Amino acid sequence: MNNNCMNMLRFSIAIFTGFSLLCLNLSHAQTISLPSGTGAPPISITPNTPPGTPTSTPATSGDPHMAPVKKIYEFKSICVFDEETPVSLSAVVKNKRLELIQNKLEKAVAAKNAEQIQQIKSLLIREYIKQDNYTKAEELFLRDGVLLNQTDRMLISTDIDLHKKLPKLAKNNLNKYLETHPQDILALEKLADVYIILGYFSDAVLVYEDLEKMNPKKNYSEFLCQSAALNADHTNVTKHCHQLQKKDSKNNMADIYIGISQRDQEKYKEAIKSFEKSLKLKPTEYASTCLAESYYLNNDFAKAIEQFKTSVSIKPESKRARLGLANTYLKQNLFKEALEEFKESCKRGLQPLIEMSAAANSLKSQKSDLANLYFDEIQKCKK
Repeated sequence: MNNNCMNMLRFSIAIFTGFSLLCLNLSHAQTISLPSGTGAPPISITPNTPPGTPTSTPATSGDPHMAPVKKIYEFKSICVFDEETPVSLSAVVKNKRLELIQNKLEKAVAAKNAEQIQQIKSLLIREYIKQDNYTKAEELFLRDGVLLNQTDRMLISTDIDLHKKLPKLAKNNLNKYLETHPQDILALEKLADVYIILGYFSDAVLVYEDLEKMNPKKNYSEFLCQSAALNADHTNVTKHCHQLQKKDSKNNMADIYIGISQRDQEKYKEAIKSFEKSLKLKPTEYASTCLAESYYLNNDFAKAIEQFKTSVSIKPESKRARLGLANTYLKQNLFKEALEEFKESCKRGLQPLIEMSAAANSLKSQKSDLANLYFDEIQKCKK
């Protein structure tokens, strides 16, 4: 990717959009600290945190967005975010989708419909992004980006930055764009997404609160409920999640976020009830794994094992459910069973080397033959 070209494109976008005195004050909100001593103890499982999320307590000076102490991701919980599974499309399906868009583009060009051409070119770039072909997406964006509307340029540019693991650059560019386009709903929604990725949860709340006022036809209660839970803002979890339940009684996510908040306050029995309630509304790997983790934290390892198995049955490709099951087996000294789950975790791209090494060393001290099997698997997992 030619960085100079990208910078020139961004500069041209800034010139094209012009300047205005309007400004959004979205980037200076402080996150909320929790009292010391609160929060769930470590489960010793690799946290499922978003890219860019801090994993240790930073100094208080400097960036005002630095995460405060005692956030849920610091406890290495596997029950934080929903575990996304990329949609796998065959090469035939991918080509067919691209072919359909190309045909539409050819017709629009033949009809000399400038507005349609603009929309379809944007759609084509987005399709390459959906197919994880960012090289082609960037190539088309550099060539045709100036022809797209301002919102599409900003959103596509943000997706490319996020793919390059540059969420702070994406945040800065979005905020700069919103200075002159403060009413752009799609850009604001994207900014909230970026704040979540960065771990700036209270900033995300502020954006969603603005969006509620600006776009009353859309229900943002679930986003507010989630953001409050991620920020360990327990009072607002209750407020926003109950609002979500009133607006949509069949929404299963409210009880998950309420449960996460309860779990983070070490109210494990209450958390268990919340996750069970969510599962009654809709069986999901997310709620099941959160429930299993709550059993684990409540030292009910037999129930945790059975619940992690349920998670795997709901979503066989789940990485965290396999890893949670392996660690719970270790708590019960079921080393053979744990090893099988560690193997499955490694096959799915995880590297639980710390957990495996601890088990191997424990077995070695017991002079167990299983130790060598663990050490062999550790070497395979590293590759």
